[in-house]
Amino acid sequence: MGGNAWRPWLRLQRRSFCAVPREFKVLRQDLDAAGGGSLLFEARDCERPWRRLRAETVVVVRPTQPWEAALGHTVSRRGATVCVSSQAGCPLDCSFCDTGGVKPSANLPAWAIVEQVRAAQRLNSDVRRVVFMGMGEPLLNYTEVSAAIKELQSDEVFSRPWSITLSTVGVVPRMQLLAADHPQVALAVSLHAPSQALRLQLVPSGAARWPLEDIIREARAHAAASGRATMFAYVILPGINDSEGHAAELASLLHESEACPFRPLVNLIPYNRTKVGDSNGFVEPHGGQLRAFRTALRARGVRATIRWSTAEGRPLTAACGQLTASLGQPLGMGQSVGRSVGQSVGQSGGTAGTYVAYAGSATLDLERAEKAEARALTRQLFLAATVEEVLALCSSQAQSLNPIHCSAAFVTLARSCRSSAELQTDPRSELLIARAEVLMPELSPQICANIWWALGKMRWNPRGGFLSKLAQHSRDQLSEFWPQNLAHCLWASATLRYIPDSSFLLAITGALQGKAASFTPVELVNSMWACAKLRWGSSSQPASDGEQLFATLAGAADAKVPFFKSIDIAKTLQAHATLRHLPRESLLQSCTHRALEKLSTFKPQELADTLEAFATLEHYPGNSFLAEALSVASEKRSSFSSRDLTRSAWALRRLGCTVDRDLSLLLGEIAAGTQSVADVLASHLQGVLISRPKHQNAGVHF
Repeated sequence: MGGNAWRPWLRLQRRSFCAVPREFKVLRQDLDAAGGGSLLFEARDCERPWRRLRAETVVVVRPTQPWEAALGHTVSRRGATVCVSSQAGCPLDCSFCDTGGVKPSANLPAWAIVEQVRAAQRLNSDVRRVVFMGMGEPLLNYTEVSAAIKELQSDEVFSRPWSITLSTVGVVPRMQLLAADHPQVALAVSLHAPSQALRLQLVPSGAARWPLEDIIREARAHAAASGRATMFAYVILPGINDSEGHAAELASLLHESEACPFRPLVNLIPYNRTKVGDSNGFVEPHGGQLRAFRTALRARGVRATIRWSTAEGRPLTAACGQLTASLGQPLGMGQSVGRSVGQSVGQSGGTAGTYVAYAGSATLDLERAEKAEARALTRQLFLAATVEEVLALCSSQAQSLNPIHCSAAFVTLARSCRSSAELQTDPRSELLIARAEVLMPELSPQICANIWWALGKMRWNPRGGFLSKLAQHSRDQLSEFWPQNLAHCLWASATLRYIPDSSFLLAITGALQGKAASFTPVELVNSMWACAKLRWGSSSQPASDGEQLFATLAGAADAKVPFFKSIDIAKTLQAHATLRHLPRESLLQSCTHRALEKLSTFKPQELADTLEAFATLEHYPGNSFLAEALSVASEKRSSFSSRDLTRSAWALRRLGCTVDRDLSLLLGEIAAGTQSVADVLASHLQGVLISRPKHQNAGVHF
């Protein structure tokens, strides 16, 4: 046959093949005690019935933490995650991954991808997330992967935004398609190197086809289009890509452009031993190396986390880079090599004395024994399930607590404490505060930030001027605070109603000058809310550092409004209204436009806050906004509190709303309350008029 004469014959053969049913068989199922495991499956498609495709699926379960069990949760509140394969094998040849050795690779059909999730759900009914991080490069099988995503999102469990994550080595053209076709699918980019030269050595096939600068540019474009930060995966190879210089280079690469509204997020992956990795001389990192690189990134303003869970898959040969779709375990690869990544000296149970006995064996000298004891106490504090356990440890080890112990104790208390009242009446909490005061000169910036956050979360303002001492010590280190920690410090001050002195305000204003642009939308909004609560930046006061601080935050927020949620819009406008600070016109218009887009998602209090802020700022948001806001308020009026209904009705009338029928419905709901409509409206109107700003807005129509 010449030319294309054979094509009709091929179509005829394919129609006959379709009589063959689809097959999906689980050939091997290895389970762990937590309810996760590895599934080796074989799929046969009617399009190619002569070919049986083998790949692996992994179910990852985050163990229930002690504090979750103490609160009555039998399974982790985060649920389980299924890691699915998109190809049988992989066309790429990464220098540390055995999956690239499975050749030839073949695309899995959409139904086989979906069937992996169903099989995982049969294994663990609590599967809530899907990650395309198994065998293959998902974006090189885009058509089938896209179809699978659409089918999965029709399931209520996976219809939530960001419940599906796709990982890619950086297939630039398909990254553009993903942002357009699936904006609610999170993107993870396998970076692994801070420079193109090193990436060519570690990820040769991918780096040669798609240069690093193109990948970073497209990742920023995806974040801007989807409204979610791209996660950059970075496997740690000791001695290869984990030096201080590599951290600086990576931070510089991710910070090059301010076009992306999100601070970069790097997920550090411990290298798991593989055949190809062994041949290249790679070794597994220990916990200290991982933490050191994470600290180096965070110190440069990059959000960084460690994927500790990958080590849990090593005994099943199911960790990152180890999937080979083999019926038996590869030679020695399924066994844990050396010490586990997240393992600490000693076990999770027992008392501190047990650890001393272990550490004091003949193989350890006194100095190592003391370090082992300190690490053991830190672990006990982090794993404590209740307030009672934390306070008991702090009481029995009061004189042994070091700064890290204090940080662990405060964080665990914040996680477990239901009310600050139980701390204020317990004398053992005073021992922790007293010890923290003694250690105050030794507290690092991160520990200070942890304590600020914990106290704010518990709404606990210790007696004896502890906050003043903490603020004084923090003031001298604010320039070293990461952006997130600056936001936590402001938020905690406002939550605790603690007003620091002017020197603290001056220091935090200076620290924020170069970092406000790196804040996430949530951090910006919470910081502006804190300024409003503390009355920093009020236009009724003379120009001050507080006003400069608020203006800096508001300026940075202007570019990030398109990524605000309903609560962010309400908080931003309320902060300006509280401080009687007229926002710049571009910020007002952006907030109005975003509020109109998100109106259906507003909660009653958020809607009342937004309408009241517009009225107080004398900003007319437009007829379409008012009509839609009135419609939403009328639909949700049964869930409004009397106060929120009153505020909404007053604001709508103040903004010139003339739809009497719907407004009457709101007023009718208010009348059903305990107070009369006239009394509530009169008292509210008087309070707002007293605090109204003196400026006029040209866009106001009454």
